[in-house]
Amino acid sequence: MKRIFIAIIALVLMMSFTLIPSTANAASYDSSVVLENKDYSDWSVKSSDVIQGTLEFNSSGSAFDYRFAATGLVPSTDYCLIYYADFEDRISQWGGDNPGMHIATITTDVSGNYVATAGSVDLGMDLPSSPDANICIHDYCQDPDNYVNCHGAKIWLVPACDYSISLDKVMNWNPSTFLFETELIWYDDTDITNNWGCASSAQATTIIDADTISISVSPNTFDFGLLKPTECSVGKALTITNTGTVDVVVTASTSSDFYQAALQLYDGSVYLPLIDWNNTNPAIVTGCSLSAPLKICVPYGYSAGTQTGTIVFWAE
Repeated sequence: MKRIFIAIIALVLMMSFTLIPSTANAASYDSSVVLENKDYSDWSVKSSDVIQGTLEFNSSGSAFDYRFAATGLVPSTDYCLIYYADFEDRISQWGGDNPGMHIATITTDVSGNYVATAGSVDLGMDLPSSPDANICIHDYCQDPDNYVNCHGAKIWLVPACDYSISLDKVMNWNPSTFLFETELIWYDDTDITNNWGCASSAQATTIIDADTISISVSPNTFDFGLLKPTECSVGKALTITNTGTVDVVVTASTSSDFYQAALQLYDGSVYLPLIDWNNTNPAIVTGCSLSAPLKICVPYGYSAGTQTGTIVFWAE
């Protein structure tokens, strides 16, 4: 299972990064990525200045081994080197904590530079790691990015005052002070099982990874009709089918605040809020289906209007 998927990822890495030659006096790394300050209006790289960071790293191992250097930053200032993981709705749900990870904190010298320094951190996860939407949903081979890797992990450098290490989340959006990825990366934590599963959404599409994890959802649209605050809809039939070759555990998510609060799914005995259904939902064995009717109960205080949203079902 793991051997097939690693072979694909290794090919992607060979096409994506500059190999760092080994020397007698320094550790060597098999991959690298440049971090740049970008024009937030069109995400183009501000290439005319010296503001830049370079992360060299090994693409697999029991720990994330790396070396980082930077120039042109604010003098004598703390910065956080982070893995920024997007939600499906990456505009309204920004922060990078899906799941996100703090890699290191650095401090620039009086000239605003950070001399190349090696480090090693046990992340306890692959990069990217599910449910990061950059694994499957967002495509960075298109404008304005035009990366070699269409999918992968974003690595950023942000001022420490704008980042919460305890939450693994960007708290303040100040893009003029950030260094952003110029390519997406992949790292395999060899201590854990790869966490690179994709999703099948309510549009009933099926994304199959190298291990043939696959589900389908039917039907693919729902209309809950006209409801008042505190009123619940009737239950709507929903069937999730395991169309892959291995048993899977299915969970659900939504980027809509309304449906996050209102949606309930049936677990075989009662309707449960989304988070509780995720905690109790059993695995679906190969070739079998799960009946998971759903309904909504409109929370108190919502104003009149139409609420639309997408429910995404994840197979792992």
